[in-house]
Amino acid sequence: MAYSSSDRSERLLQSRRFTTDNLTLSQEAFTQVFDLGASEILTDDGLIPTGSTQLPYSGSSQNLAIVSASVVNPSIETDLPILKYWYRKKIKPAGDGSREVYYFTESDPSAVDDTVTSDQLIETDQLINFVSPKYIIASDSVNTTESITPGYKVVVYKSTSATAGGVTEQAADPASYVFDFKTGVLTWNDGSAPASNQYVYITAYQYVGRTLRSQLDDGSIQGASTWDALEGKPAGIVSSSAQTIANLPSGTVSGSSQVDYTAISNVPSGIISGSSQVDYTSISNVPSGLVSGSSQISYNGITDIPSGIMSSSAQTLQNLVGQDLVVASITAEQFVVSSSVTFVTTSFSSGSTIFGDTLDDTHQFTGSLYVSGSIFFDEIDGGNF
Repeated sequence: MAYSSSDRSERLLQSRRFTTDNLTLSQEAFTQVFDLGASEILTDDGLIPTGSTQLPYSGSSQNLAIVSASVVNPSIETDLPILKYWYRKKIKPAGDGSREVYYFTESDPSAVDDTVTSDQLIETDQLINFVSPKYIIASDSVNTTESITPGYKVVVYKSTSATAGGVTEQAADPASYVFDFKTGVLTWNDGSAPASNQYVYITAYQYVGRTLRSQLDDGSIQGASTWDALEGKPAGIVSSSAQTIANLPSGTVSGSSQVDYTAISNVPSGIISGSSQVDYTSISNVPSGLVSGSSQISYNGITDIPSGIMSSSAQTLQNLVGQDLVVASITAEQFVVSSSVTFVTTSFSSGSTIFGDTLDDTHQFTGSLYVSGSIFFDEIDGGNF
């Protein structure tokens, strides 16, 4: 018997294909029906037409025509191929020569006895992912791929003609075969196999849209990647509590993000905001406005830092011992000068200036005192003038 529903169920549950019961369970090739691979996850399944009015093809002149995503979503920004229409495609018989099983391969059989290489191996050009009636609304599920009002039920022919155009036979009874839409394997029921001089043709819609595998390969879907460099990536690409090591563009990290840069140069303005924390072990050429908010930064070594790199309540630790500090102005509640200072250039002050605030304060000068204005004394205890 060519087709057995119980054998097929058992084999699929064990991740085996079912082609024919002429093969034992151990001889059948493994399948991916239950162990789904990335190539079997249809990421554009929402763009598969769900009604006959969206299926434009049903005849020979439309063979290999493509149904695009805009049929379902006219406002789609970039149109995509979703379905491919195969009209009376000639398919290959099984390698065992029994003619009970046929495979939907991209290449046509060159003769009636041109079979696949092996029933235990999946052909390199075997086509998969055909669209079944489960994708269409219930009222259109009875329509075939050759109906004037099309549907997804395949149409199969057994014919002695070597070309699709020469097929004159009636379509085979759907009850006489089983077509696996996932793997493209057609199995004839007992007593229904084609004669030795007959070809088998099938009309079907195949899904040719994107899969998880194709999008991972072309980079349109990216998982939890580690990026060594993010140059050219758009602003805001990392947010919240993400951690990233990269040469990041402006606005890349926000929120409570933490960034550990072991070496950074030419970092654009505004990279880090909010309550971010940054540990820079080596930084150069950092532009203005790099860190804002309540950020805390520990710099072990900093060079060429422009004005405005720290703002708001930021705190900075810098190793300034033995280094020169040049600023435009300093405002402080206390100004403490180390006793080791022995050289001050010139100090000017306009307006009133008061030195000391009690009578026991002593102001000592070494050298001459030159006064160009008046001198007033509240009390003179004596001494030399």
